[in-house]
Amino acid sequence: MKTGILLYIRKDGRKTDDVERALTLVCAAAREKGLTVLIHPEKTYDIGLIIAIGGDGTFLDASYEALELDVPLAGVNAGSLGFLTEITPDEHDEIHRIMEPRVRVQERIVLAVSVTRDGRVLHYGSAVNELLIMRCNDTPMLDLGLRYAGMNLPHYKADGLIVATPTGSTAYNLSINGPILFPTEHAMVLNAVAPHALTNRPLVLPSNSELEIILGEEASGVLSIDGRSITSLIAGDRLSVQESSRMLKFVPSSRRTFFDVLARKLHFGRRD
Repeated sequence: MKTGILLYIRKDGRKTDDVERALTLVCAAAREKGLTVLIHPEKTYDIGLIIAIGGDGTFLDASYEALELDVPLAGVNAGSLGFLTEITPDEHDEIHRIMEPRVRVQERIVLAVSVTRDGRVLHYGSAVNELLIMRCNDTPMLDLGLRYAGMNLPHYKADGLIVATPTGSTAYNLSINGPILFPTEHAMVLNAVAPHALTNRPLVLPSNSELEIILGEEASGVLSIDGRSITSLIAGDRLSVQESSRMLKFVPSSRRTFFDVLARKLHFGRRD
């Protein structure tokens, strides 16, 4: 049994009281169970669980480590929204529960994203939430050619294009009226940002086939993956997007369902 817990802690200097309170509770629970606590960036081979203490940004930072180490990831909220950090610092029983050897885990898809230019791979990354292609401020709207599973889709003319995972469907995608996907689905959402045609609507596709995106003539823009890695794009660049062989092992709250989180965090279904 692996006995190490790796902590990712919010570092922006905000919500310090919440962070300290959560950190104290996590460390106390770990000591009771005889577990070793390490603070990122310290790592050892003996890590069996990662806990993100902060908001969704901290959770996303920790998710890449969880993918690399192939260990479960739990989130304790010390942020403002904390949609992915479902557990609150006052839920002592939940903090103890996530450290159990056989804690319940959800497997969530991650998208593998590559950029090819003139036959050479320019960039490769993994998207837990989404990838976003946006035009540069001083350039015309993007003209994007799309193919999925070998089938041609209509060209997209827009300021940008989001390809979101189910986990990321409640992020940027939702803010521009995209659909909410259940987080364990094997699917991805295509959603145009400020499309030229009113007939462009969000499209949900199975994630087990390849999506190809090709920048048309005179197009230039930037690719952002989970709001972090940034790659410049020019006409002719080809993006390949497909479900990764790696899955994110997410530790959900046992107190609330996904729909409870939607109602609590995003006021899903409220009428007042």
